[in-house]
Amino acid sequence: MTRDRLLLIPLLLWGLAMIAPDLLRVAHPLSSFGFYANNDGLVYDVTGPFAAEASSPAWQAGLPEGDRIDLSRLKCSLKDIAACSNALAALGGLQFVLPGHSLTIDIAGTDDRLARQVTLVAAPRPSNFLVRFVVILDQIAGILVVVAAAWLVWSRPSAMSWGFST
Repeated sequence: MTRDRLLLIPLLLWGLAMIAPDLLRVAHPLSSFGFYANNDGLVYDVTGPFAAEASSPAWQAGLPEGDRIDLSRLKCSLKDIAACSNALAALGGLQFVLPGHSLTIDIAGTDDRLARQVTLVAAPRPSNFLVRFVVILDQIAGILVVVAAAWLVWSRPSAMSWGFST
C-alpha cells in the first residue's frame, strides 16, 4: 500500500464523519430562535422559518421587528465562549440550533422602549415529508461525492486526482 493510499483512508473517514451525522436531522430536526437580524443588529424578521408570528420564539419573548441588538454588549472573547455563541446566533451566523438551546441578548433602548434583555428558547422549526426527503437527498449526495472522490484517488493516484494541477 502506498503512502498516498494510507493518507486517503483517514481523509475518507474524516469526510464521512463530517457529513453522515447530519442524517440525524431527518429524525430530529433542528430548532430556531425565530428571528433574523442584519449585521447592524437591526431585527428585520421575527417569524424566521415559522409560518406565523405567534409560533416564533422571538415574537413570544416580546422581540418585535425594528428592535436593535446592542452590539456593544456582545463581546466575544476566549474567556466567555457563551457570549460568542450568542453573538453568532443573534447576527445570523447560526440560524438553526439544537432544540431547547437558549439565547440571551441585550436590546438597545429607543425613545419609546427601554433597554432590556430578552431570553429566547429555540423551538423546533416546521418540518414535513418534503423537507425531510430533501435533507436525506442532500446527505446521500454529500456521502456519494466523498466516496467517489476517494475512489478516484484510490484507483488513479496522481496529483491531478488529489486536486493538484500538474
